Amino acid sequence: MMRSNLERVNGELYLFLDDADRNDPAYIKNLVSLHKEVRDTLTTMVRFQEKAMGDNNQMIQADTVNILKVELAKESPDVWKRVRAKLLEEDEPIES
Repeated sequence: MMRSNLERVNGELYLFLDDADRNDPAYIKNLVSLHKEVRDTLTTMVRFQEKAMGDNNQMIQADTVNILKVELAKESPDVWKRVRAKLLEEDEPIES
């Protein structure tokens, strides 16, 4: 569906840039319609990309935590063991 939509938009763009009659009264109306179609297509593409890649902020935070974890484990294994134990304690469910 995306590919066919992009091909259609590309064809329309070709017509407007190369073969359009700029004196035609509908020229501006057609350009505005094409602009809206391009905008909607790009919005859809961004949504697909976000779904495929996930939230970039969460990925960056997870990568940062993983780097810190690896470096802390290398540089100070004892400190990492204490931090890890504390984090695991906080993840346990609290019983009432």
